[in-house]
Amino acid sequence: MPSVNLIWEQRLVQRKHQRIATLLLAVIGIGLLVIAEEVVRTAMKRRECVAGIQKCEERIKQARPLADRNRELQTQIAALEPTVALVKDAQRITLRWVGLMGELDASVPTPGPVYLTQLNFSTGEASAGKQVRPGTIGTLNLSGVARSYPQIAQMMRRLSAQAHLREVRLLQAQALSEEGQIRFSCRAQFHIPEDEEARLAVNVEEQVAQRDYTAVVQRAGEKTVLHRTPLTDGETQ
Repeated sequence: MPSVNLIWEQRLVQRKHQRIATLLLAVIGIGLLVIAEEVVRTAMKRRECVAGIQKCEERIKQARPLADRNRELQTQIAALEPTVALVKDAQRITLRWVGLMGELDASVPTPGPVYLTQLNFSTGEASAGKQVRPGTIGTLNLSGVARSYPQIAQMMRRLSAQAHLREVRLLQAQALSEEGQIRFSCRAQFHIPEDEEARLAVNVEEQVAQRDYTAVVQRAGEKTVLHRTPLTDGETQ
C-alpha cells in the first residue's frame, strides 16, 4: 500500500497540473476573446469600407455626366482658342489704328490751318539698307496742305511726340503760288507702343462693364483727321 506521503505528493502534482491547465484555459480564452474582438472590428471596418465604396460609386455615377460635359466644354474651348486668338489680334490691330488716328488728329493744328489729303501705309522693309526696328509695323506716307511753313514744323514736332510714330521725316514742302498754300509730304514708322498691353487691358475692362466696343471705336474715330473738312478758297486767303 502507498504511504501517506506518496499520496500527498500525488495530490500536489495533480493540483499543480490543474492550475497549469486552468491558466492555459484562461490564456486560450483571453486569446479567443481578442481574436473575436478583432474579427468584429474587421467586420465593422469592412462594412464601413463597403459603404464608403458604394458612396463613392454613387458620387462617380452622379459626377459622370458632369465629367462628360466638362470634356465636351474642353473640346469646345480647344476649338474656340484659334478664334479667340484671331479676335484678340483683330482687336489689337483695331486699337492700334484708332490710336494712330487720334494721334494724327492731335498732331494736326486746328481749326483748319493744316489738313491731310492722303495717307498710305506699307509693310515693306526699310530702304537704304536700314534694318527695321523691333516693334515696327510698317511705314506711313502722309500728304497734305498747310498755310505756312511754321505750321508744318509744328505738325512735325507733334507727330514725333506720338506713341505710335517713330522716325518722322519731312520729304517735301512746296509752295503753290496760285493757291497760296504749301503742299507737303512726310514719312513715319508705324510703331507698337510699349504700353499697348495696358491699353488693351483697359479696353477689356470696358467690355466687361458691358460697354459697346463698336460704339467706342466709332466715337474714337469721330472728329479726327478722317472727318475733317478741307480748306476752302476763302479760308486760304
